[in-house]
Amino acid sequence: MSREILQDMAGIAGLFNVPHAAADCALLLHGLQHRGQDGVGIAVTDGETLRCYKRRGLLSELLKAEPVQESPGTAAIGQVRLRLEQDRMDENL
Repeated sequence: MSREILQDMAGIAGLFNVPHAAADCALLLHGLQHRGQDGVGIAVTDGETLRCYKRRGLLSELLKAEPVQESPGTAAIGQVRLRLEQDRMDENL
């Protein structure tokens, strides 16, 4: 019986009850970028509205394309991700 060894890399950061959660989350993800360079996503909320930003590639590419750091909110969660061959669907970014 053969056994597949799956390896997955990701970095996850979250903040709650901080004034500039999106910008701080981006800064934390920058420090985790080595954990995954295929995709990045950040979700930020002000308690009423949830804004999600995601794309393939590096965090720097997301920050150039989207106004993530200016997004208002006091809570944010983000992830940098390395996708596996078995998991190439964009919706999983």
